[in-house]
Amino acid sequence: MNASMLQPAAQVQPPFDLVLLSRQTAGDDALERELLAMFGTQAAEILARLDAARQLAAPRIQAELAHRLRGSALAVCALEVASQAGQLESALLKGCGAAQASKHFEALAAAVARAETSLASLLAA
Repeated sequence: MNASMLQPAAQVQPPFDLVLLSRQTAGDDALERELLAMFGTQAAEILARLDAARQLAAPRIQAELAHRLRGSALAVCALEVASQAGQLESALLKGCGAAQASKHFEALAAAVARAETSLASLLAA
């Protein structure tokens, strides 16, 4: 039997921890929706600025933007986005190369895309 067949399937985490968000907003649905909508706008804006800074090879600016996105994501319990942004920030502050930073950026962009997809259905409900 192949060892990979014995590995449990990776669990996919939802983009937002809605239980934690509900606790943080004291169950105020209107506040949750407002925060989620703001996050959607901020995440797209910061990601675009991050990409522009990446094209300019500006790691300090990229680290600052990743830090800002991490804070925004934590505010709405977008834990995967927060984790990926934190990893990018850390790698940049440690002076990782362009190839490593690019991998972290792509992982962050994918996490933001998953969050945006989830936001569309959350805000439509």
